[in-house]
Amino acid sequence: MIAALITSTLAFRPSSKHSEKNSRRAPAPWLVGFLAFGFGVAWFLMIGLAFIPPATFQGISPIVPMVIGLMWVGLGLSIVWRISSAGNWQDRHRLALIFGASLASMVGGTLEVLTDTPIDIIGKYGFDLIAVGLFIWFTIRVRKQVM
Repeated sequence: MIAALITSTLAFRPSSKHSEKNSRRAPAPWLVGFLAFGFGVAWFLMIGLAFIPPATFQGISPIVPMVIGLMWVGLGLSIVWRISSAGNWQDRHRLALIFGASLASMVGGTLEVLTDTPIDIIGKYGFDLIAVGLFIWFTIRVRKQVM
């Protein structure tokens, strides 16, 4: 599956219509990161619904959260598509988008490992710290490229 995703990503060539940058301005990178974080945390909260006892939602079809999830993904993708096609979209925006989503995954993952063994918790926080350190390193590199 990973090989198929990599192959399809490398084979994808954006249309000339999308590659022409327009005069619309992208929001500040910190806002892009905050937006990605918000969408990600909401996604993890939606995943958490699966662990709530079914008696809590009597009479509600399981299709309802699935449809809401699909709509949420569609909204997130359309917003990212729109802001990333702005004329001033840069590596700083890309980094903020990825960091915001990754940070949401780190926060959401924390809720999942709280009941695990200590080694799992230590491993999760250790890898999270490594990831944050690498994001700081990437940020420094991107800032040096801009200057």
